Amino acid sequence: MPTTNSNFSTLITAIDSKAQSLAASTTDAKDLVFLGKAIEALNIPSTVSAIIAEGDTQVGLVTTEGTTQVGLVNSAAASIYPTGTTTSTSKTLVHNEFVLVDTATQTMTLPAGVAGQSIVYVAVGNFADTVVAPNGSEKIMGLAQSMTIDTANTTITLMYHSAAHGWRAF
Repeated sequence: MPTTNSNFSTLITAIDSKAQSLAASTTDAKDLVFLGKAIEALNIPSTVSAIIAEGDTQVGLVTTEGTTQVGLVNSAAASIYPTGTTTSTSKTLVHNEFVLVDTATQTMTLPAGVAGQSIVYVAVGNFADTVVAPNGSEKIMGLAQSMTIDTANTTITLMYHSAAHGWRAF
């Protein structure tokens, strides 16, 4: 059964002796590297203030890493949520736009379709004649024509699927 020696002076003397022996040897270079790593692992701060300083450094690193990760999450979330706009005139929408139409008889033209890009459209007010037009020869719900929103206070989300299917409403 191995014995544990809690006398660091004795351990350091034994390690130093082995290190000198290995340094003189030309065949055991990897053992010297291993021994160096073992000594590195034993590098214990000698005072309470040094231990506190080491702990403060580690807390600082954790705080910095946490702040960085929160920043990345916030940045990713900003690209997920649509940009909100309000319009009283006909306009061409952009990718990931949340548009509030507040005047009757307007035409919202969809942007050029890219698979996975979505548009959120909201018609507000008491009117039922907003037109959603495809971009060029693209389709809406598989049809090469515009779509009229004929119900007041309607919310429609459109997502582009492919050239064959075009924009899909859901």
